[in-house]
Amino acid sequence: MAGKLYSEDELSALRNATKRVTNPNARWSEKPAGMPVHRQRVFQAQSEETERGHYEIYQRENIRDPRLLLWNRLFAS
Repeated sequence: MAGKLYSEDELSALRNATKRVTNPNARWSEKPAGMPVHRQRVFQAQSEETERGHYEIYQRENIRDPRLLLWNRLFAS
């Protein structure tokens, strides 16, 4: 599957779009399964401005150092 390359304006619009999380109780899973280094949960979100705006929001936490927390939003359409 080929990915779409977004312009800076399109990326800015995606980042600034109002979103609503549809699974606020997402479960944590440890990655990788055999010898975990971090734990992760994935939230699903829907744009409040358009029906087509579906997002995945990843939250990752380093198991060895919980101060290292990462949030990452991906446009999943």
